[in-house]
Amino acid sequence: MFKGVFSIFTAAALIASPFQTANAQGAPEEWLEPGTQFQYAVTNESAPDENFDVNLIFLGRLRGWMLYLNDHEEEGPYVYAETPFSLFFSDCGYSREPDFADHQAIIAEFRELPAGEILAYEDGDSSVHASVSEIFDYTLPVSLGGTVIAARTVTLAYTGDDPYAYTTTVSKDGLVTLEIDWQDGSIERLVDVQPPVREQDALTFETAQQHCPAIFGDTILVHHQK
Repeated sequence: MFKGVFSIFTAAALIASPFQTANAQGAPEEWLEPGTQFQYAVTNESAPDENFDVNLIFLGRLRGWMLYLNDHEEEGPYVYAETPFSLFFSDCGYSREPDFADHQAIIAEFRELPAGEILAYEDGDSSVHASVSEIFDYTLPVSLGGTVIAARTVTLAYTGDDPYAYTTTVSKDGLVTLEIDWQDGSIERLVDVQPPVREQDALTFETAQQHCPAIFGDTILVHHQK
């Protein structure tokens, strides 16, 4: 899901950040402003030499999709899109011709799904079995103030030619990814959130087409400069 490198900010910057107001009422929603930077640490106890950090920039939300710029150090920047709870995902490079109404119906049904029950749906060539936990208290890392927020764990199991499954811990509304267990020994954790460097406009459909033609239309991807 995430690949990239970013430096850790100083403790002083973290204390000054307006994002240090997270609480059990779901403050992570306030982090989703265009231009917000999310840093994740990817660790693997069996291969510590392969640990790395990831830097994502939130581009905006539109029609139930959230767009991110992954500032990948080796592969170069690229944009991807996902829906709440990561129920649907696109690398923005291959058209999936989504039915927005169907996606919204599945997401709405998942929001009301009792803990432990399974929602089955189709995603491209795969069948997906999704389940969600009860809401629980999740303690953010010290780098984010160690605040306790409300969270849920989502398990997604994909069938098909290359079946796989993973679990992701998200804010209770499913909008912010807090942690991912890839089930291969590697775990991805949110360790830093920084506000936009400057105020940015909300994502428009035309801009979304440029960023992610696979979801919003057949146009040329915008070239991003580091």
